[in-house]
Amino acid sequence: MAVLAAVAGSRPWNAFIQALFLISLSFPIPSSAYRSCDIVRMSKMGQYHSSRITWHDVIGKHCPIFAVNREVLIPIAKPIGYT
Repeated sequence: MAVLAAVAGSRPWNAFIQALFLISLSFPIPSSAYRSCDIVRMSKMGQYHSSRITWHDVIGKHCPIFAVNREVLIPIAKPIGYT
């Protein structure tokens, strides 16, 4: 009898979990915004000693490519006015 009571008590939770699962299927996948070989836009900011430079957009050839396994080398500009 205790087993039947436990099963009967879990039915509302099963329906709730199934409803959450069905609702979650309607949400878009976060990575669906990018397709394979799309360029991922980036910005960079540098720091030299304790001073920081402003944010700069990274140009396309230095940006990573979505779903491509490779390293990206980002050039670092030498700060002006420091020794």
